[in-house]
Amino acid sequence: MKLMFRTLALTVGLLLLPGAVLGHVIIDPPEVLAGKSAVIALRVGHGCDHKATTALRVEAPPGLASLKPQPKAGWTLKVEHDKNGRAAVAIWSGGSLSDEDFDQFALLVKAPDTNGAVYFPTVQTCDGGEARWTDIPAAGQAWHDVPHPAPVLVLTGGASTKAVPAKAVTVSGGWSRATPPGARTGAGYITIANSTGVADKLVNASSPASASVEVHTMSMAGGVMSMRQISDGVAIPAGGKVAFAPGGLHLMLVGLRVPLKAGDKVALTLLFAKAGKVETSLAVQPLGAPAPSGAPEHNHMEMH
Repeated sequence: MKLMFRTLALTVGLLLLPGAVLGHVIIDPPEVLAGKSAVIALRVGHGCDHKATTALRVEAPPGLASLKPQPKAGWTLKVEHDKNGRAAVAIWSGGSLSDEDFDQFALLVKAPDTNGAVYFPTVQTCDGGEARWTDIPAAGQAWHDVPHPAPVLVLTGGASTKAVPAKAVTVSGGWSRATPPGARTGAGYITIANSTGVADKLVNASSPASASVEVHTMSMAGGVMSMRQISDGVAIPAGGKVAFAPGGLHLMLVGLRVPLKAGDKVALTLLFAKAGKVETSLAVQPLGAPAPSGAPEHNHMEMH
């Protein structure tokens, strides 16, 4: 039964690639170095109430040294400047992006010098409506808790605006299963603990073993198992713990560069909105093996 479940997870994982409908307008990549220039993109994964996107308006956050939008074929680009001559707003219009497709609108930015999160309020106009991704979380509030969160960019490697307690977010118990020859996806399981009094959020994951790492969740309804990608992050409650385990939340390593072999250690980097980067690894178990001793067999979330 466990082998059948594993095969189902691999098959569904192949279908849930970036062309799928995503939630929210998000920034890719979600993290850049503070004080450096970088190319980022606003990823639009859906329309407004299933209507095609016809315009996108994005505002530069305070403190951003520069913003240069990239022209896009089939779209008209307009840039608005503030009183100091700085590009403050970029507007792409006149195109059409189907609700069933996704696309990216690129920006060259010079990030502020300090670590933290900056927000790009964005208005998505569609045929007969709009979606306003302009809500910015208050201090101590999680990004996913606001109704229409503005796209967020995490800055690291610069001066800290406030100290983050050492080991504030810890990751333990990482494991995976060996993959059969030719498999293009693998699953990973971890436990994340947040020892602080402030909620955090897992916003990105990566591994040298695969082209990308996605967060997926599985659920059972009417006797049918289904899996979907979670594109807007996973909340880690203050003083709580979140377990990624078979049957629910898990990491999907998409585009494996080499098969996962029993006994291997797979490097994994996790990015949190507040705690920043956390390095860990997945211990590869034999194909079809049960969870290692002490690892959760099922998903759960603890709050203290």
